[in-house]
Formats: sequence, structure tokens, C-alpha cells
Amino acid sequence: MTAKSDIIVVGAGPAGCAVARAYALDGKKVVLLEAEAEGKSRKRFAGEWLHPQGVDALKSLGFDSITSMQGRPQGRGFVVYPGHGELPVKLDYVEGQRGLAFHHGDLVDEMRQIVAQTEGVTFRYGVRVGSVDDQGVTLESGERLEADRVVGADGRSSVVRRSLRGSGNHKAMSAMTGILLEGVKAPYPDYGHVFLGKPSFLLGYEIAPSVVRICVDVPLKYKAEMKDPEWLIAAIRDTLPPVWRQPCEEQIRGGHLRWQANHFLARADYGNGRRVLIGDAAGHTHPLTATGITNG
Repeated sequence: MTAKSDIIVVGAGPAGCAVARAYALDGKKVVLLEAEAEGKSRKRFAGEWLHPQGVDALKSLGFDSITSMQGRPQGRGFVVYPGHGELPVKLDYVEGQRGLAFHHGDLVDEMRQIVAQTEGVTFRYGVRVGSVDDQGVTLESGERLEADRVVGADGRSSVVRRSLRGSGNHKAMSAMTGILLEGVKAPYPDYGHVFLGKPSFLLGYEIAPSVVRICVDVPLKYKAEMKDPEWLIAAIRDTLPPVWRQPCEEQIRGGHLRWQANHFLARADYGNGRRVLIGDAAGHTHPLTATGITNG
């Protein structure tokens, strides 16, 4: 007999966890499916900044323990460094509003723990969806699950989106890597830092006390060069604040980098009512906007 629920959510990232909890709090029977094995989320380099609107959304869904955790960096806005000797420009959020910065894996793990304990949610790890239709999903194992609605929160390579739009095209814009620096401070605590330079810009912010993430964006025309540590060091050295230069060089020479492509996909539609797209499954922009998790 095929299992039937009100809602199937594919993908247990931030957007998937949020929508699963929202439906469950509304009295719906929810099945949340996650391809990762339990405890594997910490290995991903993904969104680590939440704008104030996203913080408010988490609070409204009962994720207060995440937003109020002591010691977690509070986003107050951004500081832009134009380069060429010009002074930095500070762009504050509206007074009283606060964002949030974190290690992506920490956020996901904490959200999953809360959702797993939410009445009405059945959380299944390590399951992959093979196909999707208006009545439900078929897992790669052959198991069939049915629901009144399937929510695709399964990221940029969404199987739910492919079931609606076909393979489609999400255009590659550039490549990015994340460098983690420990034992250093940000020039402006609780702010995101945007450094404009050539051949690329940098985005830096604290994700924990004395832990800084630097996101390095490189145009695709440098696809071959960017894998050369010395080329990358020379390319970004003058753009970095002096206090970050040596630890950054050590991380690059140590090979602690993982490159990924930045894609653009317009949010042309959100599904058909029976199959709904949210988060990166619906569309995605450049990480510089830091809007991926907030838009959800």
C-alpha cells in the first residue's frame, strides 16, 4: 500500500526545514526527505548570511534558539571597500534590524534537530528521489510516496524543478571558493565586508567568534589559473586587509579549498500548486547578494 501524507518536502536545507515546520504547525502531516546521511551537513560550503527578514521568519516559526544563541555574529549590515585608496562605505541595516552569520552546517543541523522533534513531521535521511509527479514521488529505491503537494527544496539541481521544466539552463557566471580563517577578527565586527578588486571581488564575514569566512569570486576565464595557489594568492593579496593576508596564504597553500560554480536561474515560476518550488530550486542569483537563504 502506498504511503499518503499531506505534504512531501524534498530537501532538508534551511528552506526545506522551514517549510516543513510551517506546514506541520498548521496541522499538516509532512514527510521531509533528505538525500544526505545524518550528520553530513557540516561538509558543505553554502549560504552563511541571513538578512533581517530571514531572521524574523525563523523566529515566527519557532527557531528562536538559533537566532538568540549567545556569541553568534549578528549582521548589522555591510561595509564596501571600493579600492584605489578610497575609504570604505558602511551600509547599515535599518536601525533595530539584525541579520545573522553562521557556519552553514551549524544552521542546518540546528534546524533539522528542531524539525525532527516537531509533531506531524516524519524526517527521513539518506533517501533520494528518482521522479516526481502531481501525486507524489518515487524514490530511487522504488518506494512510492504520495501527497496532496510536493515541495521542491532540493537546491540548484532540483529533481522537482526538472519534473516541471525539464533540464533547463542555469547559466554559470563565475567560480567561488570559501577560505576559513581562525584566530582572526573582522575589521568591522558584525558586518559583512565586500572588497572590490581585480580580477575578482571578495566577500568576508565572521561566522563565529574569531572565525572568518572569505568568499573569493573568480571569472570563468581564469578557470585554469585559479587552481594554481600562487596565482590565487597574487590575485587577491592586495585586496585583502593586511591582517588577513598571511593566514589566507597559509590556507591556500595548504590546499584547503573547494571550488564551485556560481549559477543564475531566474525565478520564472514556483510550480503548479501540486508541485511547488522554493529556495534555490525555484531560482538562484550570485552569492554576493547573500539572499539565498533569506529568500527561501
